[in-house]
Amino acid sequence: MNKYTRILTVLVPLVIFTGNAQANESPKVLDQGLDGDVRYYRVICPSGKRTTASFRFKTKEVCAYPIGAKNPVCRQGWSIDKAAKDACK
Repeated sequence: MNKYTRILTVLVPLVIFTGNAQANESPKVLDQGLDGDVRYYRVICPSGKRTTASFRFKTKEVCAYPIGAKNPVCRQGWSIDKAAKDACK
Protein backbone atom coordinates (compact mmCIF):
# COMPACT_ATOMS: atom_id res chain seq x y z
CA MET A 1 0.00 0.00 0.00
CA ASN A 2 1.49 3.35 -0.99
CA LYS A 3 1.30 6.45 1.20
CA TYR A 4 -1.59 8.00 -0.79
CA THR A 5 -3.75 4.93 -0.31
CA ARG A 6 -3.05 5.01 3.44
CA ILE A 7 -4.01 8.69 3.63
CA LEU A 8 -7.26 8.06 1.73
CA THR A 9 -8.22 5.13 3.95
CA VAL A 10 -8.02 7.50 6.93
CA LEU A 11 -9.58 10.61 5.36
CA VAL A 12 -12.55 9.13 3.49
CA PRO A 13 -14.30 7.64 6.56
CA LEU A 14 -13.57 10.85 8.48
CA VAL A 15 -15.21 13.00 5.80
CA ILE A 16 -18.24 10.70 5.58
CA PHE A 17 -18.66 10.66 9.37
CA THR A 18 -18.36 14.45 9.63
CA GLY A 19 -20.93 14.96 6.86
CA ASN A 20 -23.45 12.67 8.53
CA ALA A 21 -22.93 14.27 11.93
CA GLN A 22 -23.71 17.71 10.50
CA ALA A 23 -26.84 16.43 8.75
CA ASN A 24 -28.23 15.07 12.04
CA GLU A 25 -27.31 18.14 14.05
CA SER A 26 -30.09 20.35 15.39
CA PRO A 27 -30.05 24.13 15.03
CA LYS A 28 -28.73 26.11 17.99
CA VAL A 29 -31.31 28.46 19.47
CA LEU A 30 -30.03 31.42 21.49
CA ASP A 31 -32.37 33.58 23.56
CA GLN A 32 -31.93 37.24 22.58
CA GLY A 33 -34.33 38.62 25.18
CA LEU A 34 -37.64 40.46 25.34
CA ASP A 35 -38.80 43.51 23.46
CA GLY A 36 -42.27 44.45 24.66
CA ASP A 37 -44.45 41.37 24.32
CA VAL A 38 -42.08 39.49 21.96
CA ARG A 39 -39.18 37.20 22.90
CA TYR A 40 -36.54 36.94 20.15
CA TYR A 41 -34.23 34.05 19.38
CA ARG A 42 -31.15 33.77 17.16
CA VAL A 43 -31.07 30.49 15.20
CA ILE A 44 -27.77 29.06 13.99
CA CYS A 45 -28.40 26.31 11.46
CA PRO A 46 -26.15 23.23 11.11
CA SER A 47 -25.04 24.67 7.75
CA GLY A 48 -23.71 27.76 9.56
CA LYS A 49 -26.41 30.07 8.19
CA ARG A 50 -28.29 32.25 10.65
CA THR A 51 -31.89 33.31 10.97
CA THR A 52 -34.30 34.43 13.68
CA ALA A 53 -37.42 33.24 15.46
CA SER A 54 -39.75 34.90 17.96
CA PHE A 55 -42.55 34.13 20.38
CA ARG A 56 -45.41 36.63 20.52
CA PHE A 57 -47.07 36.51 23.92
CA LYS A 58 -50.32 38.29 22.95
CA THR A 59 -51.17 35.98 20.06
CA LYS A 60 -49.27 32.95 21.44
CA GLU A 61 -47.61 32.50 18.04
CA VAL A 62 -44.13 31.36 17.20
CA CYS A 63 -42.69 33.03 14.11
CA ALA A 64 -39.63 31.94 12.14
CA TYR A 65 -37.85 33.48 9.16
CA PRO A 66 -36.92 30.59 6.83
CA ILE A 67 -33.52 30.95 5.16
CA GLY A 68 -33.97 33.08 2.05
CA ALA A 69 -37.54 34.18 2.86
CA LYS A 70 -38.56 37.81 3.27
CA ASN A 71 -41.61 37.20 5.45
CA PRO A 72 -41.95 35.16 8.63
CA VAL A 73 -44.00 31.99 8.98
CA CYS A 74 -46.13 32.16 12.15
CA ARG A 75 -48.05 29.35 13.84
CA GLN A 76 -49.81 28.85 17.14
CA GLY A 77 -48.73 25.85 19.18
CA TRP A 78 -45.36 25.63 17.39
CA SER A 79 -42.29 25.12 19.57
CA ILE A 80 -39.22 27.31 19.09
CA ASP A 81 -37.10 24.22 18.39
CA LYS A 82 -39.48 22.97 15.67
CA ALA A 83 -39.68 26.46 14.15
CA ALA A 84 -35.88 26.71 14.13
CA LYS A 85 -35.55 23.32 12.44
CA ASP A 86 -38.13 24.25 9.78
CA ALA A 87 -36.47 27.64 9.18
CA CYS A 88 -33.12 25.95 8.51
CA LYS A 89 -34.43 23.67 5.75
